[in-house]
Amino acid sequence: MYKRELGISRREWRLLAYLARTPDASLKALAADAGIDVVVASRTVADMHSRGLVDKRRSPGNKRLVCLRLTDDGVQIHGKAKLMAAAYNR
Repeated sequence: MYKRELGISRREWRLLAYLARTPDASLKALAADAGIDVVVASRTVADMHSRGLVDKRRSPGNKRLVCLRLTDDGVQIHGKAKLMAAAYNR
């Protein structure tokens, strides 16, 4: 349903939902919360970044740490997916 309507997979939907709740999350925390391998999370985030859904920034306190957050497009897609999920679960 998400793929057809919004162009995102269920895994991407889970990552979008986590980042909506937890801006500036690390990749490691994101993978742990989503219950997926860090390598899989990294590839998924890289794809989402290339499509303009996720922004990557260096942490000001630790230059080795990358913080992830939704872009405006990511927020918009997340909102649409959330509405679809709510309508589906009625």
